[in-house]
Amino acid sequence: MKTPTVLFDGQVVDLSVVPDPVAPTYDVNVGVIAESLSKQCRFNGHCKGFYSVAEHSVLVSHLIDPEYALAGLMHDVHEILTGDIPTPVKSVVPQIKLFEERADLLVSGPGWWAKTCKARRQLHRADRLALCIEYELLMAAQALDIWDHCGMSPRWTRREIESKLRECGFGLELGREREDAKALFLARYEELAP
Repeated sequence: MKTPTVLFDGQVVDLSVVPDPVAPTYDVNVGVIAESLSKQCRFNGHCKGFYSVAEHSVLVSHLIDPEYALAGLMHDVHEILTGDIPTPVKSVVPQIKLFEERADLLVSGPGWWAKTCKARRQLHRADRLALCIEYELLMAAQALDIWDHCGMSPRWTRREIESKLRECGFGLELGREREDAKALFLARYEELAP
């Protein structure tokens, strides 16, 4: 049974295809990826304003070691097929993670995967750090000790968060307009692409 998904540019991706573990099954244009990720709000929209997966991905690419920055930028590329599924949902339905890995294999390009254990550890840490920063700045209700919840220590102060955002070129605010987030993603890709 075919399970087609139509992308922004009209390309059809069949989710039932067994992905090639060496090369992407589908050649998806980075503009299509940026378009999709810039339209998806993190936290299922439960944040102070719109904050896209595209902007989150750029932040992760700045928080990881430079040699893995492209993998950091593209770590959520599967979400062009799955949407942004919050981590608590993935914890309850572990099959989602397996499907995300399959989707990554369908559409990821060269250099986009965190292939080594070291790269995966770096990516996990950068993604968790981004989550902590985003939670501190974007969530209206601070119902969790997010730093403890994510196993991140030491806890960053507001000043340290703002300093890191300035260093990354973000200024003091997260939550760009969709077109700005898309442009930011594309510019970062151009900077990092081989």
